[in-house]
Amino acid sequence: MREYVRFLIKKFDFDNDGIITFNELCDGIRALNIFLTLKERQALMKSLDLNSDGRLTADELLTVLSKVDVKLTKA
Repeated sequence: MREYVRFLIKKFDFDNDGIITFNELCDGIRALNIFLTLKERQALMKSLDLNSDGRLTADELLTVLSKVDVKLTKA
């Protein structure tokens, strides 16, 4: 899972500073041809940004994705 998080950071972190900003998240989603409304993008950021600082770190992504992974494997 950690490798996947590193992969996501590299794909979405356009300025290579190790974090994903809201703008980078939006640009990355658009690059994947996923079209979300502004409210949907804001809700996604809010659900991923656990400390609400406007930046997604590898630790935050790992925490959120680990919870999703556990839920999926139990289903």
